[in-house]
Amino acid sequence: MKRALKIIARKPISLVGLIVFVAIVLLSFVGPLLIQPAPRNIRDRNQPPSAAYALGTDNQGKDNFVKLIHGGREVLITAFAAAALA
Repeated sequence: MKRALKIIARKPISLVGLIVFVAIVLLSFVGPLLIQPAPRNIRDRNQPPSAAYALGTDNQGKDNFVKLIHGGREVLITAFAAAALA
């Protein structure tokens, strides 16, 4: 653990990667408690990223950012389980 922290301290890009990783994990586990899924809005289909939709919408009018937050936990659990089994 101490060696890993030394490597991270030497290279700033590894610190950025660690911060992004921690943010994704926290957002995936805490985000669904804070952000409720919004109903789809057919009028807002295939919208590009904007102030209203951070990652745009899909062809059904669902917000991609909300889908990412609510699906992230299952993806991370599956990835960690697969890594542990390997």
